Amino acid sequence: MKMDFAGYLSPVMHEILREAPFGIFQLDRTGELVFANTAFCKLAGESEKKLLGSGWTAIIGVDDGKVLQKGLDRIIRQRKGKLTLEGALNHSKSGRRRCLVDIQLLTYRKSEPIFFMGYVRDISKQHLLVQQLQRSETRQRELSTYLQSMISVIEDIIFELDGNQVFRNVWVRDESLLFMPKNQLLGKSIQQVFGDRAPMFQKPVEEAIRTGKEGVVEYRHMDPAMDRWYRAKAVAVEANDDPKAFRLALIVQDITERVRYLDELKREKEKLEWYNKLYDFSSELGKIAGWEYDVGTGETRGTDQLYLIVDRAPEPVSDEESAYAFLDMPERDTLEKHIKQAVKARKPYDIKMPISTAIGKKKWVRVIGIPIVEEGRVTKIRGILMDITEQVAQRNAVESIQQELARSNQLLDFSQQISNTGGWELDLATGQAFWTKQVYALYGVPEDFDVSNPEKYLSFFSAEDQRLIRDSMQDCRDHRLPYVLEVQANIGNQKKWLRVSGVPVVEGERVIAMRGAVMDITPEKQAAMNLVQAKELAEQAAKAKADFLSVMSHEIRTPLNGIIGTANLLRLRHTEQQHEIVENLMFSADHLLRLINDILDLSKMERNKVELALTTLDLPGLVRNIRNQFLSLAEAKGIRLVSLMDQEIPARLIGDPVRLGQILNNLVSNAIKYTDTGKVTIAVQVVEQLENRVYLHFSVKDTGMGIPKELQEKIFDDFQQGYQQDDQQPRSGTGLGLAITRHLIELHQSKIFVDSTVGKGSEFSFELVFDRAEKEEPIELSLPVQNLSEYESKLGSIRLLLVEDNKVNVMVTREQLTYFGVQVDCAMNGHEAMELLKANTYDVALVDLHMPGMDGYELSTKLLKQYPAVKIVIFTADIMGDVRFRFAQIGIYDMLNKPFVPEELLGMLLKVANKKGMRS
Repeated sequence: MKMDFAGYLSPVMHEILREAPFGIFQLDRTGELVFANTAFCKLAGESEKKLLGSGWTAIIGVDDGKVLQKGLDRIIRQRKGKLTLEGALNHSKSGRRRCLVDIQLLTYRKSEPIFFMGYVRDISKQHLLVQQLQRSETRQRELSTYLQSMISVIEDIIFELDGNQVFRNVWVRDESLLFMPKNQLLGKSIQQVFGDRAPMFQKPVEEAIRTGKEGVVEYRHMDPAMDRWYRAKAVAVEANDDPKAFRLALIVQDITERVRYLDELKREKEKLEWYNKLYDFSSELGKIAGWEYDVGTGETRGTDQLYLIVDRAPEPVSDEESAYAFLDMPERDTLEKHIKQAVKARKPYDIKMPISTAIGKKKWVRVIGIPIVEEGRVTKIRGILMDITEQVAQRNAVESIQQELARSNQLLDFSQQISNTGGWELDLATGQAFWTKQVYALYGVPEDFDVSNPEKYLSFFSAEDQRLIRDSMQDCRDHRLPYVLEVQANIGNQKKWLRVSGVPVVEGERVIAMRGAVMDITPEKQAAMNLVQAKELAEQAAKAKADFLSVMSHEIRTPLNGIIGTANLLRLRHTEQQHEIVENLMFSADHLLRLINDILDLSKMERNKVELALTTLDLPGLVRNIRNQFLSLAEAKGIRLVSLMDQEIPARLIGDPVRLGQILNNLVSNAIKYTDTGKVTIAVQVVEQLENRVYLHFSVKDTGMGIPKELQEKIFDDFQQGYQQDDQQPRSGTGLGLAITRHLIELHQSKIFVDSTVGKGSEFSFELVFDRAEKEEPIELSLPVQNLSEYESKLGSIRLLLVEDNKVNVMVTREQLTYFGVQVDCAMNGHEAMELLKANTYDVALVDLHMPGMDGYELSTKLLKQYPAVKIVIFTADIMGDVRFRFAQIGIYDMLNKPFVPEELLGMLLKVANKKGMRS
């Protein structure tokens, strides 16, 4: 029964077998040829059509027919196994060719006919070589290994897929190599089979379908526990527009050994690179170079480090003098002697010598050379060259240090003697102690004193100091804490103050010793105690002065408040005939007030009690107000007052408007005072603008009498009057304005300068730095008061409690409050105030500080707790900064200083009225 061989194979497999590089044929059970591939037909020299139907033994003659028959019978009987025979192939043109035939039984189903599959390889050349070279057995094994490796190609896993990436067939030598049973694999797509890892296989398959070229991917085994690597190659076998008819082969090869080999190769390469780097690094670090000298040619070669040491290009030197090129004549003779000795006696050498490099740099090197013997004679000398310049320098430095150390020890002994200082060391392992000579001298003991007994040493100190020294030494030993103590020692009939210090000496992880010093600080201690006493006396004096100024401030300003208050009452209601009298009274009172304020300010500055109160500042508005304040005075003298403001000045800055105003007030006041004709100019210019900071230049310039150069520094001294010309009327003043101005500018971390010419005028200038305000915050200004009469009897909705023990101040304040229509109740002390508060409701309390019984501090504290709705305004003649700070700590910031003017009182009342919404 004739069977169609192709019917049992897929087109893909059929095509693979037909195009295989070795001969393949198929026989039926009768031995009749039913299939021959291209390679077999080529070996036989006939077409497949002519070969089909003929017996294969007619084409291939085997050497032993009996062996053939027995082998075939065995294969048929056992239905497995393989038969390998050698024979001759009758080629129609080339004649007989030796070939090797493998015959294997193939069955597809038990009930179906049996086929024989044969593999034919042409071994004519091998057979000929065996005969010619008499190495038949070895050559045959090599040829067999080579041919078996070719056969193993088809023993890889081969999948057949269609254009939809569906598995249609699989060929595998051992189905256990598959990751799932064959029957579960067929008919499924790559996505169904591989799941999340499908894209890895889809990419080469899609590439083979799209381009017709091979697509390759390498991957690790699906099971992470399996350390196996594979290479999948997709090859288009039969292209077709119909995806179901499209056929391609996905060939999977085990490449584990190749991957492992490449990994090992990579590791070896990295290791080799690391060794090379380590060698280069060690050579560079140790400044060691290798070299070789050819005795015959005189050529010297070396490692890269050699050329770095001698500062020349890395190339061999071929002249016979190369070994001596960097040596001076004495060293040349030495090296030549050693080289000749090495060649003649085959002895190595090790020498040190100076060299001059290619760029003239002086170095020291160590040269080690070993003769290399070849064929009984020295042909080369190999060795190393080390740059020992640093070692030589260090050795010289050590020698120099040793000399310096000896000198230092002598100087140390001398300096310890001069400074009354000695050194000590205690070995914690042996308990041995060492003192320098000066320590013995400090304690007044001979140099054979037993320093290893700590009790003898500690006996010089009191029991308390002994405990302190023991504890400090214990902490130094146990916790590595250094210490410095000042203790008093009883030495003979003397008491000495000693500074005793100690530090731990650590070796490894433990303290092995302690070292320290002992210094006689008796004179220093005595001076320090004297200084402490002097400081205490100075502080007592300063406190007494401050207390005196505080009391005097209150005692002087309180009656002055009565004078100024009475004058202001007259200013509110007076006749035309009284106008000049009232103005003169106001001028004298204001002058006296400024004098008192200047003295108090100067006192605070001397005690560094003045601090800047930084807030949002409207500089253009501040300068405008100062100009308006002095404008009438300038006009009265017939001079012009001009202000020049740089338009680039920011509208809002951070500064102290009170202190800056005080500076400008003093300078403008002086300028007007000493200028009789011309003008006074206030100018502010931008020096530099940064993102968050502005540098401004201030100047006040006048056309007055000027100041001689020799007096320009003195005018800033306390109580120093300005320059007076003989023919001029004396100017009044305390001589404190410029001194205070200088202090305030220095408080701003700046300096004031004066440029003056006698007869032409003066210019005072300074520069200040301001931070920009982060946002446009509102500036709290005093409410404008143009005409006091406009507010007469207008504030009747405000009810005010006045707490004041001075009858004059009560009268003056009550009358001014009544003028504005305020409802006023008066209390002479804190207890009366508390009784009134129980019976009445007040909007504001005007509280004096110094009162009998309950003072202003105690009363204000009670008001905050029991009557939080009442606005508290401190009414005091004590303007010392401590007062304001003390009240700020409890949340009270509003103050009305005595003496005050009606405008200040009205400003406070309007502020309260606005906040409470009571202004009519």
